[in-house]
Order: sequence, then C-alpha cells, then structure tokens
Amino acid sequence: MARPSRPAGEAELRAYLLADRREFRKLMCVTLCENREWSALAWQECSKSVNALASGAAYRFSGHALPDDHPLRAVVGPYADLVLGCDDVLRVVS
Repeated sequence: MARPSRPAGEAELRAYLLADRREFRKLMCVTLCENREWSALAWQECSKSVNALASGAAYRFSGHALPDDHPLRAVVGPYADLVLGCDDVLRVVS
C-alpha cells in the first residue's frame, strides 16, 4: 500500500494552526478597528503566519500553539520551538 505524501495528522495540524491564526488576525483587527492604522498594521503582521500556513510553507511556532490533544504537546512543553515544514513534518528546533 502506498503511503500518503502528507500524513493526515500533520496536515490536520496545519489546518488547525491556520484556523487559529485566522481567528487571531480577525480578533486583533476587530479589537483595533477604531484606529485604522493600527488595524491595518495588525492585519499585515498577522497575515504573515496565515499566508505561510495557507501556502504550505514552513511555519515556526511555540509548543503552546499545539492542540491540547496533540501527542507532542506533553513531551516538549509549551515553550519548545517547533517547525511545521513544507512537507508537513513537525520538528523540534534545537
């Protein structure tokens, strides 16, 4: 049986992180909506992570962003530096 090119768990992690980053971007822009400059800057900065995840690029983040039920969360802790590669393989950055 052929192995899928992207393991389901890690592709699901990318989708989870993308949804989380989109929600955070929306929250930041709504919070800062009274000041157009700050809202535009928040959109621009938060879009960097959204765009990286949406395009399938490598994305660096901390362990606290892992879903509660992710098996690596208990192993690495919340302060670990992680990279979800463009191949959707999750790696610990040393």
